[in-house]
Amino acid sequence: MEPVLVKVSSADAGFQEFYESLAQALSGGGTVFTPYPVIPPNARVAVPAPTEVLVELRSDDSFGALYRTVSGYLGRGQGRSLRLERGAAQVDVRAGQVPDERSLRGQLMP
Repeated sequence: MEPVLVKVSSADAGFQEFYESLAQALSGGGTVFTPYPVIPPNARVAVPAPTEVLVELRSDDSFGALYRTVSGYLGRGQGRSLRLERGAAQVDVRAGQVPDERSLRGQLMP
């Protein structure tokens, strides 16, 4: 499988939990890129956590890790949602409405 880039975004307060879990699940089969904010020296408030990350998937197994992490994250809380994008393909996934792995792969990688 050629490397594939997928953007994952969410406004959920627990989104950081998702991408930290995903980075561990990929374990060398992919990479999670997070924005690196520039913090001015006179800043008086904390920098907000990112609302989107870019994920590089390098193998079929890494797509499986993405799917399992999406399912696990959405299964742990009502009202959670994620948007996955690859090129023009865009899939919104909500808690309780997670498609099966084959369907999600087909929607993102037609």
